[in-house]
Amino acid sequence: STPEQAYLLTVAWGSLANWSEIYLVLRHLNHLELRRSGLYSYFHLTHLLQQLANVRLFLLFLLRRLPEETWYGLDHLLTFVRKLDDHYLYRYGDPDAWWLASRITHKRYAPDNPRDWPNTYGAFIAAMLEGPLNWLGIVSLGYDERGIVAFQITEFGTFLLGRRPIPTLEKKPEGPALVLTEDGQATLYPERSDIRLLDLLATMGKLVEAESDRLRYRLTAEGARQAFESGHSLEEIIELLEEGSRAPVPQKLREQLTHLWENFGLVHLYPNLTVIEFSDDFAIRELLAATSLAQHIIYQFSPRLVAIEPDAVDELVRELQKKGYTPRVAESLEETDDG
Repeated sequence: STPEQAYLLTVAWGSLANWSEIYLVLRHLNHLELRRSGLYSYFHLTHLLQQLANVRLFLLFLLRRLPEETWYGLDHLLTFVRKLDDHYLYRYGDPDAWWLASRITHKRYAPDNPRDWPNTYGAFIAAMLEGPLNWLGIVSLGYDERGIVAFQITEFGTFLLGRRPIPTLEKKPEGPALVLTEDGQATLYPERSDIRLLDLLATMGKLVEAESDRLRYRLTAEGARQAFESGHSLEEIIELLEEGSRAPVPQKLREQLTHLWENFGLVHLYPNLTVIEFSDDFAIRELLAATSLAQHIIYQFSPRLVAIEPDAVDELVRELQKKGYTPRVAESLEETDDG
């Protein structure tokens, strides 16, 4: 049916990693270009597209919380996201690997510049609204002579965003939601699945085919690493896969996942670094938006642990104190062990 097909398209688009709304941004805003640092020769287009696919899921998470059929100004949404995290396009990557710049002067646009932000990094949000969200019927748009100025979540959009069950899908068909093979091929039947399994496969797998009633993924080592970094343990992953398939995970696939888990984060060699440990999983999001932390992160080990440049410690301590935090600075591991 039409609702089922639209739902499947929405799921497929949410995890689409071989196309991005950044193409729409660059096509419609001729003054922009995308540049990559020469120091990041290993950073390829596939890495960028995967990062931006994850950003898409973050923005969908925000939109799911908006009441339906209520008009919102685009400028208000952009202001909200900028204040929440002006580096949102770098939530899953390194801000020094790539950036937006002027096509004419090649000047680098800084994400923390509020004057340029709406027409540079904020344009990704407008592209999502005018592009896929509009095409799928999730939003309706309002325009004036400047272009898009407002949007609202449609009633149908609440179904596609997962806020309401689509009536035709309320009674799930019989049979397993997932079929796994030894070589890591996964066939998912979304109408039989729950959101946890959908999210897991969107993280662990690369979408290779979408049909009217099923999605085919290829599970990858990089996807497994991302699942581990997002907080999934091997035990949780195996449990979700077996619940979905109603069968044990194929032995070869289980062994591969076990090997990846055992080697996950086993060795990280970073001399002369400073480590910040947060007390909960949410503090880093606030600090990324409110301080210069994003400019100094070298590696994020987990939602609570990041490595930063040692020279940035004094500056960050001052910023944290201004925000009302009382950071403790330990000079050695022994000091941290003392509590």
